[in-house]
Amino acid sequence: MKRTSALLVTGLALAGVSAAGTATATAATAPAGAACTARYTVTGQWYGGFTAQVTVNYSLSNPAAGWTVGFDFAKPDQSVVAGWNAAWTQRGVAVTASSYSPGVTPSSGSVTASFVGSYASGNPPAVNLTFDGVPCAAYSTGV
Repeated sequence: MKRTSALLVTGLALAGVSAAGTATATAATAPAGAACTARYTVTGQWYGGFTAQVTVNYSLSNPAAGWTVGFDFAKPDQSVVAGWNAAWTQRGVAVTASSYSPGVTPSSGSVTASFVGSYASGNPPAVNLTFDGVPCAAYSTGV
């Protein structure tokens, strides 16, 4: 059975979820100076594989060329197989998605990148979401 779970945290602690009970967790507040919120969503899952997307809403005081979204998988057997809307790389559990365009990133907005992943022994949600290396107020859930 396919379930889709997504939560967005904007720096407030969050506990519990829908009546369907898809997740129960507490998210920490954003680090001082965080200028982004991130959402990691598992959009589909099957034995050994899944699809997911990462959406970051951001505000930059100093816009730069391009953008990079980062996160860590919770387990070393999780991996990115293929992705779109970004150039994907993975080293160990650390994953990055970088913009294709070297143009200047607007001072505020959002970016979304999606991927197909694999896992061997469970698919817990990603952690440590960042935008251009800055930790985001973030929450992620798995299916």
